Amino acid sequence: MLLRRGDLEATRRLLLHAAREFEICQVYPSLILAIHRAAERIGLADQEIVALADRARASLRVPGEAEALHQRTESVLSMFIEVAA
Repeated sequence: MLLRRGDLEATRRLLLHAAREFEICQVYPSLILAIHRAAERIGLADQEIVALADRARASLRVPGEAEALHQRTESVLSMFIEVAA
């Protein structure tokens, strides 16, 4: 909703806050990666979000290939985030 309203700074802060919380709780590394990818898609991936994703990637234990997770993430994000080319 924040993104649709055009409030990019609030969107970035919310994404960062969620990723930090997941890391602190040591849960959902795949969601941290999804947050990172969402931030990339909308041009809001800052150094801290990238660092959170790097740490999450190292702890990720995914059945199957990492590329398959990336493709699933892209598919889901494309339903929610429209990016003008």
